[in-house]
Amino acid sequence: MYIALALLNAILGAVALVAPRRGLLAFVLVLLTVPSSTAFAALTYQYGLHVGDYFFLVLLAAYPLRATRQAQPRWAIRIFALLGIVFAISMVGLLVAERPIDKYLLRDLRPFLVVSEALMFWLLAKRVTVSGRLILWLGIAAGISPFIGFGLITSGAYAVTDVFYEANSFRYLAIGSYASAVLLMWLSAMGRPAGRLLTSAAAAAAMAALVLSGSRTLIVATVLGCAVAGPLRATRLVMVGAVGAIVLGAFAYISVALGVERVSSGTTAEGLGMQLAVRFGPALTQLQAMQVWQYVVGSGLGTTFDIPWFEYRDLDAFSNSIDSTYLTLAVKFGLVSLVFLWAFVQAFGVGRVSPGMSRALLLFMGIVFWTSALPYQNYAFGIPLFCALASRVASREPSPSRARRARHFHTAALAT
Repeated sequence: MYIALALLNAILGAVALVAPRRGLLAFVLVLLTVPSSTAFAALTYQYGLHVGDYFFLVLLAAYPLRATRQAQPRWAIRIFALLGIVFAISMVGLLVAERPIDKYLLRDLRPFLVVSEALMFWLLAKRVTVSGRLILWLGIAAGISPFIGFGLITSGAYAVTDVFYEANSFRYLAIGSYASAVLLMWLSAMGRPAGRLLTSAAAAAAMAALVLSGSRTLIVATVLGCAVAGPLRATRLVMVGAVGAIVLGAFAYISVALGVERVSSGTTAEGLGMQLAVRFGPALTQLQAMQVWQYVVGSGLGTTFDIPWFEYRDLDAFSNSIDSTYLTLAVKFGLVSLVFLWAFVQAFGVGRVSPGMSRALLLFMGIVFWTSALPYQNYAFGIPLFCALASRVASREPSPSRARRARHFHTAALAT
């Protein structure tokens, strides 16, 4: 299955070079349809590459040739330059520690690959134009897509072998979850891009995907992102708060009904502190052991974190990341991690979309960074995926009813 999906995405990458719109939209549908949760890693992730990476490997292979034929935008060149600087500096810690070229070193190339892929997607999306209705239909697909993987697991059609996913079968986080979050922020910034019914259906699907994700941080970050995406008017903030309360309420109700211990224990300061200590402990241990110069340039590529509780899942106890972007990158890149973070958020959409949407994205990612290592997670690609496509909407389109009224008025005017 892995080889077949990888080959399919590589073919779509080749199609996108000659027919950008067809190749891009086909890839998006495949990316959303194929389960992207790490529970399906056996089918979608091997040799350090996700099946979706093969689409971009084709684009990256053709990029040098295209770059010589047409000028590249300065912002893309700037981000590539920042990546090169961070990579060069990260080699210092690697060389000092004399680490071998092993799987841990190769896995640390993932953040650089993710940023490069986001840039490739933006450059390709610049060559297409989409309608508001198409964006909403893609939003519906994004909202529904997590339920595909969730259904495969709960129905027994796909057997998970990881005890963590067996114990957490009530939640499902995927590329569609992050794309849904961006959709809701985009709707808050733009308003209704097409018909009311289609817009409502897309918003409902997105909210359902957020609840299914089981991620408290993702839900809170989305609500706050929606709040700052548009004009800061009292009536609008009340509406966003009401919708956010519904989503959070649904999440809390389902969690309590299912007896989710991590949610119930996280309602107290002591319980939340314990959860954060477990999440951040491995990185804090590394930070305490670092030398002064490493606080500037980091411990370098290939640095791992000892996570002993992975053993109960029969997983490697050494991991390239912990559940925090800030702490993971601080250990690996030191203060230079700020440069990488700036390149990352720009590649993921900040500055490429409207000011309100950029503000929302910056707040959203700034919050999610605390409890998720986004540069190492393939489903985070839902962010640039939806941002890039939404940025290509030509203009706000009238709803079907408005369009009919406009045509009727135009016909009547001609008749007179």
